Amino acid sequence: MFSNNLKGQLLSSSIVAILLVAALIAFAVNGYTIVAIVIAVILAGFIVLINIWFDRNVNKPIQNLTESATRIAEGSYGVQAVKHADDELGELTDVINEMSSKIALSDKTTTEFI
Repeated sequence: MFSNNLKGQLLSSSIVAILLVAALIAFAVNGYTIVAIVIAVILAGFIVLINIWFDRNVNKPIQNLTESATRIAEGSYGVQAVKHADDELGELTDVINEMSSKIALSDKTTTEFI
């Protein structure tokens, strides 16, 4: 959306939603019913788009990270999660991938030593 991090994107979309609600109320109170209805439809569409965005940019990456972390926990050391963006979830992905690589290296070193 307007920012490169999740918090900024959430804040931006919240501000837009608040402005749309304020405009809807202002037009409805002043008797501009048609304009109020149009703004309500725009607001509903905006909410649907935000939910789609949230699913793609937050839910799906978290599900992918969960799957990767589960595989690592089950012993598939070295598994690398796919990084979807350069935001907070991208940073978390980098840390999990680094952890996975270090565990794989440690496991390899231990196995070779024994």
